[in-house]
Amino acid sequence: MADLRRFSAVDTPSHVRSVVGVDRTFNLGPCYITVSVVENMSVLRKDTGDHPVFVGPTMFHFDGKQDTYGKFFTAMRDALAMRWRVQRDR
Repeated sequence: MADLRRFSAVDTPSHVRSVVGVDRTFNLGPCYITVSVVENMSVLRKDTGDHPVFVGPTMFHFDGKQDTYGKFFTAMRDALAMRWRVQRDR
């Protein structure tokens, strides 16, 4: 969550900002796995010079309803906000 916040926040400088990706292409029988990813802009791969993609919050669910995704994104938002408040108060 710290890296997700660090690389995708509104106040992140543009040269280290990354897009957050969300993908629901993984099916395990009746269960779906929705994965979020973000490029880690503080690391470079030696062989390609690219920034590696890190896995972020992941959701296991049994439907693709808007309510289900709403709960996932609300939980992500709340976790990011809580982490930010804790760091800011130190």
